[in-house]
Amino acid sequence: MNDRTEVLYISPLKALGNDFRRTWRSRWEKFSDGGERGLLMPEIRTAVRTGDTLMKDRQAMLRRPPHILVTTPESFYILLTAEKSRAILRDVETVIVDEISRGGGR
Repeated sequence: MNDRTEVLYISPLKALGNDFRRTWRSRWEKFSDGGERGLLMPEIRTAVRTGDTLMKDRQAMLRRPPHILVTTPESFYILLTAEKSRAILRDVETVIVDEISRGGGR
């Protein structure tokens, strides 16, 4: 697999994003057990990017982008507006938007 982000998952709730990442990782680990049967399974990296993401983790994402990036709408905005971070989004092929509401009370 290439070192690029191909899937962007945008979720308004950080906890939901963390749940997605944890669920994905556990399912992928079960699927990737094919290596025990002699099958070559690619590494698929996931990362969660929120306002609480440590600077060292943000820099690591720039050096070696995750294949699947989970983020909040607020952090997505920052990714779009910051030149270095925007490079992560260059190769995204799939965007999943989870629970977008229009606000306003109704």
